[in-house]
Amino acid sequence: MRTAIEYLFLVLFVGATMSSCSETDYLQYDASACGIYFHRDTLTYSFSVMPVDSVTHTLQVPVKIMGVVSDKPRTFAYTVEHQMPSDSLQRLIYLPEAADYVWAEQDKHYTVPQEVTIPAGAITGTIPVTIHRRALEGSFSEGYQHYRIVIRLAPNAHFSPVLSE
Repeated sequence: MRTAIEYLFLVLFVGATMSSCSETDYLQYDASACGIYFHRDTLTYSFSVMPVDSVTHTLQVPVKIMGVVSDKPRTFAYTVEHQMPSDSLQRLIYLPEAADYVWAEQDKHYTVPQEVTIPAGAITGTIPVTIHRRALEGSFSEGYQHYRIVIRLAPNAHFSPVLSE
């Protein structure tokens, strides 16, 4: 036979258990927030590993998303810098000395598409940068000019950039 104290203890235990399950005072994952970031922060390419008759090469710049995978394709935004915006940014990004590089010109040295899409069901995508060999300056005997571009992710309706530095 159970005593009144045992019943009281059982009622208090069940009541405390049920009331503790109703509140959500902990952090919850926000499924509406989707971020995008570069998988690698620096890429280099040289035509020296390609046959001489290769006039273009498409370098795939990888990006990844943070957040929910979508069953529909989603576009993401980016900008290409044509000059270093500030000295403080140059300290944040590893770049060789400025004298060794010149800024590549869009549609002359390289082309990039206006819009890029993350496929449905994917967590990765790429920005295709097509490099045009014939526009590059230099020779084997004199040395080749090194070119630089800086791509920066931008916010849009689908993604917000994360890990911006």
